[in-house]
Amino acid sequence: MGCAKSIWGKAAAGLVILWLSFGVHAHDLSGVWKGPWYLGMSSGVAILRLDGGQGTLHMTNNENFGADPVPLRDVSFESGMLRFRAKGSDGSAMTAVLPVREDGAIRGPVTYGGYKLRLELSLLKSEPR
Repeated sequence: MGCAKSIWGKAAAGLVILWLSFGVHAHDLSGVWKGPWYLGMSSGVAILRLDGGQGTLHMTNNENFGADPVPLRDVSFESGMLRFRAKGSDGSAMTAVLPVREDGAIRGPVTYGGYKLRLELSLLKSEPR
């Protein structure tokens, strides 16, 4: 019985990898993604809202990025990678090329104002009120 579970688990993981490799569109990641961001000893909460090829990014505790959600540009999802650009309120550019993991999490570094900032996002099951 344990061997059968292992085989089915590996098959399911293989299907996820295959699904990601076919170039799913950005709208397939639509929803609210939330998790921590880190830059050196600084951190906060990032909220990424995706709706088709559009979205916003809000980052708490990051004075340079701004207090309000920032619109995303050039949103795409191909070969398992989420890509987007954003401009913080200080005028610095953010460029993101983030892998979407097999477990559905989005985790990895982005560049912002010449620095590498790390995002660790998970899809929320329901939108917070």
